[in-house]
Amino acid sequence: MALSIEDSLESLGFVSSQTVATEETAVTAACLHLPDLITADVRLAKGSGITAVRTILRDQQVPVVFITGNVEMVREQMPDAVVLQKPYHEKALRDAIAAARRRITADSATDPTASGPSLVQGRELFPQP
Repeated sequence: MALSIEDSLESLGFVSSQTVATEETAVTAACLHLPDLITADVRLAKGSGITAVRTILRDQQVPVVFITGNVEMVREQMPDAVVLQKPYHEKALRDAIAAARRRITADSATDPTASGPSLVQGRELFPQP
């Protein structure tokens, strides 16, 4: 499924900087090279995509789209998250990315000290198994 997501994102003009399979690797990768977008699944080979995203968002502002078959779990643990149910259509992915970007822009507008990432299409991190 990760390859299909990567293909969809590439068709929307994104370039993948790294695909990761563990919570620890996701956090480390995002700290070393802040992505313009994170796509995440709940289940990783080791650890949790939700926990990885929470850890990354403690120190950074970056748009996040959960792409998962476990929508309910994301909603329970991160009620404001942008979530896309697998399988998905490319238009739904495009809309989800736009929603995630709007949330970052709105958060930055309410916090004048916030310094978020560039929202120009470019890199992304795929915490997908």
